[in-house]
Amino acid sequence: MNQKREQILAAVKKLGPSSPLQISDHTGLSSSLCGYHLRGLVEAGLVKATGSTASRKYEAIDGAPPQDRKPPAKRKKKRASKKPRAARPRPAESEFIAAVTHDARIVVIDGNAIKTYSPEQSSAIADLALTHFTA
Repeated sequence: MNQKREQILAAVKKLGPSSPLQISDHTGLSSSLCGYHLRGLVEAGLVKATGSTASRKYEAIDGAPPQDRKPPAKRKKKRASKKPRAARPRPAESEFIAAVTHDARIVVIDGNAIKTYSPEQSSAIADLALTHFTA
């Protein structure tokens, strides 16, 4: 147990049922730090908490000294399961995918090959496609 928790536990034993603010005044530590360590002492079974959140009081539990107690088992955090990404469907051998970029380039994905054409080449390809496919 660290020094601050020992200091807080000693204050709780001396003061009896106390709020984090009262313990803070006694120890010179901030009330939020006292509250943090008090929750840890509750988890360790050395202190019990009574009352609602706003009027919570902490008091020491009679029993074995802190050195004789085992620390609480650490809980493992559950991680969100990562689902594998679905593979992008590959075109058949005779198919290809084409796209036009914001700067007038054409990108063609044919099987595993990716080809990029300049804006000038893209213009020629577009003219060819329009004359070939508009009949």
